Amino acid sequence: METTYSSSTLLPEPDGRQPAMAATVGYAEALTLLLLSFGVWKYWTRDPRRAHLPPHVPGWPLINQTLLQAQDNPIPYVQQWARDYGEIFCTTSGSTLFVWISGRKAFKELIDRKSAIYSSKPPAPMATRASGGKRVTFMEYGRQWRALRNILHRVSLPVFELSACSC
Repeated sequence: METTYSSSTLLPEPDGRQPAMAATVGYAEALTLLLLSFGVWKYWTRDPRRAHLPPHVPGWPLINQTLLQAQDNPIPYVQQWARDYGEIFCTTSGSTLFVWISGRKAFKELIDRKSAIYSSKPPAPMATRASGGKRVTFMEYGRQWRALRNILHRVSLPVFELSACSC
């Protein structure tokens, strides 16, 4: 009489071979892998430039505040967020970050007094590279832009003044 063993008892087969172990993944391993993947994703997608932003209103993963901002009247939500997070706060709609300014003092400070920091053209790397960084149209505002603009105004203003004259 020959005895057979099932592979679940992990006993040797009658011919002396070891049974193959079933490859199973438990809940603990799956949870560990999921948490590890999330940690790696957060590390690789972090942006150190966003560390200095105002407080961010938490939202649903991926969609964040998209559905709230898409309503006909999102003003009550914005007012509540202003009470909770202060005069300046951030929200996210899809992948776009919005910075909300809800107080007169904060608006005056940012727009009037610090406008040189915040008002510039967005970077255009292809246009800058194609123009060698010397085209006033594509330059970001700054010392070099002001100097070139001043030269252009000095050169072109007399031409415009003569053509406007009806002598």
